[in-house]
Amino acid sequence: MWCATGQLAWDALADLVGTDGRLDLEEAQDPALVEALNRRTFPHDALDAASVAVAAGFVGDGVLDRVRAAWTKLHPDGARAPEIVAAPDEAVAFAALRKQLPFETPFRLLPEPMHFDGGERPLTAFGMMHDDHGPDADAQAKQVRVFLPTEAKFRHGDGAGVVELLPARRDDRILLSNLPAGVTLEETWTAAWACVGGREGLTLEHAEDLVIPRIRLDVRRGFPGIVGAHLRGRPDHVLRVAQQEVTFSLTERGAAAESAAVLVVTGGFGMRMAFDRPFLLALLRRGATRPYLLAWVGNDAWLEPVAKAEPLAAADLAAMDGRWVLDREASARMEAIASLRLNGPGPFPDPQHVGRTMTLDEAVARGTAQALARGANRGATATVTPTGWLILERGGTPLRGVLRRVEGRLVLFHRVRELVETDEPRKAEPEHDDAKAAEATVASGVRVELRFDGTRLEIPQGALVFKRP
Repeated sequence: MWCATGQLAWDALADLVGTDGRLDLEEAQDPALVEALNRRTFPHDALDAASVAVAAGFVGDGVLDRVRAAWTKLHPDGARAPEIVAAPDEAVAFAALRKQLPFETPFRLLPEPMHFDGGERPLTAFGMMHDDHGPDADAQAKQVRVFLPTEAKFRHGDGAGVVELLPARRDDRILLSNLPAGVTLEETWTAAWACVGGREGLTLEHAEDLVIPRIRLDVRRGFPGIVGAHLRGRPDHVLRVAQQEVTFSLTERGAAAESAAVLVVTGGFGMRMAFDRPFLLALLRRGATRPYLLAWVGNDAWLEPVAKAEPLAAADLAAMDGRWVLDREASARMEAIASLRLNGPGPFPDPQHVGRTMTLDEAVARGTAQALARGANRGATATVTPTGWLILERGGTPLRGVLRRVEGRLVLFHRVRELVETDEPRKAEPEHDDAKAAEATVASGVRVELRFDGTRLEIPQGALVFKRP
């Protein structure tokens, strides 16, 4: 992981006590790090002044007061500033960053957990699914840009590329890249940026499959490779402290980043995009080419585990309890919309008239009529029991699932992978009055998000809408 605050603090200290803007350190255990920092490759204008604060000077000259003032500028809510302990003749360089990048329309919290890079731990993910529909789904899609690699070694449809998530204010960019890693973080960023460059990217017009794990990290680190080194020719000028703290989160609601770095010197000194394997995360200002936060997510240590599934409240169960019958027209319309979204944003070719195209509304109306004519799921019913089981019957073996709340969302856990009709035999499923079977289904079953507004019960994945008889 890399954050610009470390470089900003180094630059400020170099300008204060260095030579020609460099800190020439002797006896550093990591001379390559010293050289990299002295290259000063991060342009200071790649961060807006409102989001960053830098202070450097000698303690005896009041630098700690300036540090506190800089922190207060970024934290008007009164958050406590980092405590810096330094002697009057010591030099301090401090840099802090605070970014809040909310999405205008929060993304969907996906009902099925993610397993990162083949791991066993279930993780919380957000994003979109291709069968999502409605105003929120369209607004979510417009917050996504996709940059596909042009190299021949990447095949279209293999899910490799860079995704940009657009926050409400377009001044900053959130980039996620699952392109192969380079030897270093810098090489990995260079490859990702080469894929983005000055291109506009593909702006989604409707929901596609996008799966992103929730990220929450809180890192505090020192730099033993440079601490204890001294300025060349001045052995009493020792780098005593080099410390950086970074907190970052990326959820369905947006991104937030905070960081602080302190240096103290003695002696006066498509498609489907699923980020379920290692990927690069970058935050940068629009128009900049260097990120101010860069992280390689190589394992699930920073990823948020699945939230606990809670039983439904008695009032919720009472409202859903009993038998529900299929709303055929609403289900057919949902099926038509989901099918059309697999074919792009439109206009849609009219199969009945060569060369003619249809608008979305016309195509939905025709698809709805065709679905009604096929009569699929005509006799489907759903029954909710007082113990929280949902029994779905469409002919053949009933599907039984368990209703739970996951972070406020209504979720059905079940043992059958798909909710579409199939002639394949199914294994016997648990009886709906077995509490142990319910917990086992929640623990190992597939999760499907449901919607309930008091009068309609919807299962979007199966294009099923139920109403009271």
